[in-house]
Amino acid sequence: MDKKEELMQTIKKMMQYLGFGDAESTIYALLALSNEPLTIMEIAGKINYSIARIYSSISYLMKEGLVEKNRENGTTKYTANINFIDVFERRRQEIMEKFLLPIISMQDHDERVRRIVEYSKQVYNYFEKLNELNKKTLV
Repeated sequence: MDKKEELMQTIKKMMQYLGFGDAESTIYALLALSNEPLTIMEIAGKINYSIARIYSSISYLMKEGLVEKNRENGTTKYTANINFIDVFERRRQEIMEKFLLPIISMQDHDERVRRIVEYSKQVYNYFEKLNELNKKTLV
């Protein structure tokens, strides 16, 4: 496996770890490593997904801010936005709101539940500190 293929596999794994499906991860990795924007047909020629699946995945990646659409000479081409920090921030915020806050609010006398709640509070506080540091760095 050459370096580019190895990097593609690593990007795919990272995207899957962030909750993206195989098609989205593959398309994103392909676009991130491409030297130029690609059309849907060019993407289809490089990976083994249907045109419909590629359109669906591209739409989702665009919604997530990871892919941008450009029109050149009447042709629509796509390119990857490689600003991973935005993706991490959104995912961290989702974890905080959807999972940690409900756990933190639980009250139970069971020792195991109390330990989970306490650990969730620690993770939440850690994420809050990361948010604060990120805001200070961007200013």
